[in-house]
Amino acid sequence: MAILEDVPGIEVAVQIAGNDAVEYDANDNDIVNATCPTVTKYVECVDDAEFAIRIATKRDYAWGYKNHRVSYGVYIDGQPVASKNFSHPSQKTVDSKVAFCSQSQQWNGYKLRFSAISTTDDDSKERVARDLALAKHLGEIRVSVKRCTISGRCDSNARRGQRHHTRKFELAEKSMKGEVISHGTAFSPPEKLQSQDRVLTKMLPEDNGPIAVFRFLYRSRDALQKSLIIPRDASPSSVESFSKLSPADKERLAKGKEVKAEAEALLGRKRAKTENLTGSDKGPKRAKGPVQIIDLTID
Repeated sequence: MAILEDVPGIEVAVQIAGNDAVEYDANDNDIVNATCPTVTKYVECVDDAEFAIRIATKRDYAWGYKNHRVSYGVYIDGQPVASKNFSHPSQKTVDSKVAFCSQSQQWNGYKLRFSAISTTDDDSKERVARDLALAKHLGEIRVSVKRCTISGRCDSNARRGQRHHTRKFELAEKSMKGEVISHGTAFSPPEKLQSQDRVLTKMLPEDNGPIAVFRFLYRSRDALQKSLIIPRDASPSSVESFSKLSPADKERLAKGKEVKAEAEALLGRKRAKTENLTGSDKGPKRAKGPVQIIDLTID
């Protein structure tokens, strides 16, 4: 979970399969210039896995000032997804995008899930320009925290959200600009919800903006390794590699070792036999002492 020492009592975490995802510190070039306390973390994502954002406001938060509420605005890939308000210590989870369908006259929830990005060689100006705008915030979960008061209530059907379908991300390779971005957020099929009770809020004017921002950059394991956020996997040991082989591969490998051993033994026997026939390979030894010259010429 991510916390900020400057704003105690608030927590935000990305959850996968109901558990808080492991967070990794961001590089210096991933930290944005901010006008309020901001924290940036990396989390690992998995293809097609559903995820959620856990938000908690605790007792040690500075409650009481002007009887305000704490409002959390959740933005994913640069788009607003949800808003949660707290008037007392509690915890909430955002796992869906909620929108009103004008066709069915029904509120629907669309579960959040990670969707892998693919690239295309299409480098037309229109395509690159469109994908550049899309890729700018892909792979980012941003939670903006504000202090606010309730200014009224709105009709449950007043804000008619757009329908959300499962998305696939295919971007022009030039639009990536060398960025190591692996995923975006897509939406699962709709689930019918009850009528939504919504309130209108007004930010405290003296704050002039959020009091805290939490940023989570979600990437695949390979992308995290390429960005040097996490170390590359160590090469498995030979014992581990052998244990993962199928029985047929193990038998074939064993036979191969037996053939190699027999060949080495046969070669060793041939080498020993050759040495016995040729004798020592060091050559004849010279006699010690002075050399005597014998004249073999005939007068």
